[in-house]
Amino acid sequence: MVIVASNLSAVVGTAFAAKLMITPGSPTELANMTSCDVQLLGVFQASPPSLQARPCSHLASKSTPAAREDSIKGDPSGNIGICLRVEVLKKIVKLLKPHPVRLPTPLPIPSDASQSKKTRGGQRLRKNRERYAMTDMRNLANKIHFGVPEESSLDGGLGAADYGMLLFLIPREDGNPIDGGASIETGLS
Repeated sequence: MVIVASNLSAVVGTAFAAKLMITPGSPTELANMTSCDVQLLGVFQASPPSLQARPCSHLASKSTPAAREDSIKGDPSGNIGICLRVEVLKKIVKLLKPHPVRLPTPLPIPSDASQSKKTRGGQRLRKNRERYAMTDMRNLANKIHFGVPEESSLDGGLGAADYGMLLFLIPREDGNPIDGGASIETGLS
């Protein structure tokens, strides 16, 4: 094999080079094949898996130019094959190295400028704020009177509203607020 295909023998070894040469039939037919076809050469044979020729993609990519060099009898000493084998070994060593550990990067500390972001103002924004602002009536409806039990309805709350402190502002028939609370004029601003 060293005499027939010296460069191919230098890349993949003499035994494997002989198996690669048998399947296509001649060194010129092997040289005319693409490297992706060289990867599949031993797969369809009915031999045991240990004898099937399954070169890795790096060996197949470098064995094709070596076979081309051997088919034209370009370098009988095998120096081109030795250079191609060194390239394959470098790639394999690089693939076998473990990947560097990527440490999780923390998020940057937010600056004060992003927290106090200024919003655009204008007549439209002022009107929206005025429309949805908390009124004194809603504010009093959200508060409850301390120490006074609330009346609860057992009818599921249909039609019943929670009036909170507004209940104490409703005047009685005599004009005074219920339970001596503040009058409507003093309770609202």
